[in-house]
Amino acid sequence: QKQQCGIHLGGNAAGCRTLSFDDLSYTRLNQWEKPGTGYLKKKNGSKTEVVYIPLCERENEDDSCGYSGSEFEQNL
Repeated sequence: QKQQCGIHLGGNAAGCRTLSFDDLSYTRLNQWEKPGTGYLKKKNGSKTEVVYIPLCERENEDDSCGYSGSEFEQNL
């Protein structure tokens, strides 16, 4: 039996081996989602919810999110 608590990020949910999305249509399961889109299962038997995680795309070395790759990596 598959788990029913977690979030699937990264596209095609039909390929997910740890969560079951029985309540989603075949078409929805097999489509690729935009980055930052996920499918959430809260507990066994719960309805699948779609969640959106805002992402910041890197424009230049110094972007609008305040992320500069070299500074970030130095703080790890």
